[in-house]
Amino acid sequence: MPILMEILFQITMVLKIPVVVCLLLLFAVILFETGMFLNEWVNRRAKSGQWETFQDTFILKPITPARILETLSGNLQICPETVAAFLEKAGEHPENSAYLEKVFTDVEMEAARRCRLVQLGVRLGPVLGLMGTLIPMGPALMNISTGNLETMAQNLIMAFSTTVIGLLTGSVCLVILVVRQHWYKMDIAFLDNLFQQICPGV
Repeated sequence: MPILMEILFQITMVLKIPVVVCLLLLFAVILFETGMFLNEWVNRRAKSGQWETFQDTFILKPITPARILETLSGNLQICPETVAAFLEKAGEHPENSAYLEKVFTDVEMEAARRCRLVQLGVRLGPVLGLMGTLIPMGPALMNISTGNLETMAQNLIMAFSTTVIGLLTGSVCLVILVVRQHWYKMDIAFLDNLFQQICPGV
């Protein structure tokens, strides 16, 4: 039994550095993603008034399918990035329903891809934080028995620090994920309505 315990202990010690490195890398990536999110939020907020007014006009006064893309293309500057991406590609072959359907699918997949990283961060951040907490606890407990309080304190500092970083990463990712899913859900709903008018019955 002591041999098995020693094996398990050594395995956890080997994982100590990789877990901390992965957590720091994830935190750095999420900081970059947060900057991207804030930039998108500022852009959407700046366009929100014009975009909502345009959508109301679009709903109250439907235009013919042949002129939908032409009318919207003149308003790309007020469209969310997701909508603008669809319109730019759809304008290349506006009469080809198969092509438009593929473009619509590509936009949906791109919206899902933008959520995927933060969705991973929601789960992986707390997991890495928990691992980073538990791994140093073993040596810390051993240091209590040997009376090495300085080393014990260092291990506890690492344990608590990784907990905070892991939870912070997961929390930030959750906020970004919820807001982005709301944005893209509204964008896809608008594009779906637009697509149905351009290609009725598809």
